[in-house]
Amino acid sequence: MPDQVGGMEDQQAECRCIDVQGSPTVTLTHRHTFALKNNMLSGVTLPAWLSFLWRHGGRLDWWPYAPRIGFLTLLSAVNSLLAVPDWVLMRRRVAATHLHPDPVFILGHPRTGTTHLHNLLSRDARFACVDTLAAGFPSAFLTLGPALARLAAPLLDPTRPMDAMALSFQTPAEDEIAVCALTGIHGPPNSVRPGGTSPYMPLVMMRDQALFQPYYQLESASAADTARWLDAFTWFLKKVTLRAGGHKPLLLKSPVHTARVPLLLKLFPRAKFIYIHRDPYTVRGPRVWGWLAAPVHGESAVPRQGPAVARTGTQRRLDPPISHGPPVSGTCAHTPHPNQTPQVFSSAAHMADSYYPYTALQRMTPPDVTRFILDQFSLLHDAYQAAKPLIPPGNLVEVSFAELEADAVGTLRSIYDRLGLAGFDRVEPDVQHYCSTLADFKKNDLE
Repeated sequence: MPDQVGGMEDQQAECRCIDVQGSPTVTLTHRHTFALKNNMLSGVTLPAWLSFLWRHGGRLDWWPYAPRIGFLTLLSAVNSLLAVPDWVLMRRRVAATHLHPDPVFILGHPRTGTTHLHNLLSRDARFACVDTLAAGFPSAFLTLGPALARLAAPLLDPTRPMDAMALSFQTPAEDEIAVCALTGIHGPPNSVRPGGTSPYMPLVMMRDQALFQPYYQLESASAADTARWLDAFTWFLKKVTLRAGGHKPLLLKSPVHTARVPLLLKLFPRAKFIYIHRDPYTVRGPRVWGWLAAPVHGESAVPRQGPAVARTGTQRRLDPPISHGPPVSGTCAHTPHPNQTPQVFSSAAHMADSYYPYTALQRMTPPDVTRFILDQFSLLHDAYQAAKPLIPPGNLVEVSFAELEADAVGTLRSIYDRLGLAGFDRVEPDVQHYCSTLADFKKNDLE
């Protein structure tokens, strides 16, 4: 069993959910439809981009996205020129770089505190970290560095669109963004897939989201797609390692890694994992959704704690925790208030409206985005629970966002102790300083 800091033990039950007053939905304001910045494909190179347009241009909505497509075409040509120094000067050194066998992976569903935890842990200089420059421009960051950051500054807002957290090219970022740019728009010449060896590609082509689901776990992906992803992933990690001096362990955070524990353990048998979770329900606003849990095939109802996802045919909904007796320590077990809404869903829906339009090349609809959020929640949760026993004892810590928010320093110290990471006393002043910079930060009000 993993060491836990407020960890969850999920008791899952198959059930039917009857929608009484409507299901959680996403509201889209269609802001940023014509925006040209904050796009995760800003670092793509010309050959890959033209290949994407050749194969899949017919699937795109050229109106209203023609300006964005044209801008990305121009930008990809510039990126190809900027990538030359990395390829000519650094490729042999990158190929010769060995990855440290003890990386640390931050796992968790999007909007559960993974970014906050990533920012805190990145204060530790022992780690090689992915920043926004490397993630956004994976083909050129190694050689051009600060000059590239100055050149690309107009492409990035000073705060994140979804939560107003500070954003710069030095901010820690998700490695999957880089892998998406390196592999996400490639495909075999005769592939019927709309491009993509990354589950981030639905942000570009939301209507075709189901075709990208094999790239969460990569178990059902083709051998060619899996090899392409692995090549891009390890190549990028070698570049990040080389930039950090060539010997540091990696600190990596991409929520989709939550579904890849078996694959990550094959690559790094000694990897350490930190799984962060968040109570998905808070009293928030007047909207009321009704759920009625009924036993399946005449079975009696089973108590459920934590964020179960109920399936009814092709429908998926977050099933509120139902209390049967006293709360279970370390879970979300409590009787749901009639005005409770799924906070994680609300936060993800807000992100969909405030960020996804920066990247989209297909029109998004509320049903498509709702399905994407709930399917992703279900997939990540189920894959993690199934793979958790594979992690060696002492290499997994589970932590709640509530604890991290209430006592970041104490929670991090506990994480270090449980994972056997020495030297937190050296890191603590930097962590405290970072926390002090967040004193005036206000979280989104999603009522």
